Amino acid sequence: MGTYIMLHIEYRLKSGGEWKHVNFDSSFMTRGYSPLCAYLGWGGVEGHLPLRGLPEDITIDTRESIFHDEDYMDPDYYNYSWASSEEIESAVELAYDVMQTQEDVKGNLRVLDEYLEWKGFIGYMKSMESSMRYECRAIYWFL
Repeated sequence: MGTYIMLHIEYRLKSGGEWKHVNFDSSFMTRGYSPLCAYLGWGGVEGHLPLRGLPEDITIDTRESIFHDEDYMDPDYYNYSWASSEEIESAVELAYDVMQTQEDVKGNLRVLDEYLEWKGFIGYMKSMESSMRYECRAIYWFL
């Protein structure tokens, strides 16, 4: 099982059109596999979000992160999926609520830090959508 989340943000006009890639610097984000990610349904663990595979209309930038050339996906990558900002927010809130009921997690600062970092990621997507002109999606997979 992989231990690293690969994550991209894409957006487009709500009226349709091509998706565009955001040069999102996710260095602030805890991207290692964690209990919170498991609740999100990532990394092969059944969770709140279904594994959907890659959308057919991903951007060239996202595609180049996945494929070594036009035909071959990186063999170390797996569990490709995507979600809207609302779906990710719902899953993160649900996961955090559930995790707070577990004795070994209560007061764990790493879990709180990770929760806040995910909230920052969601906030980034929602700020793009706040103009009411754009919709966003997160494309993700594991390494």
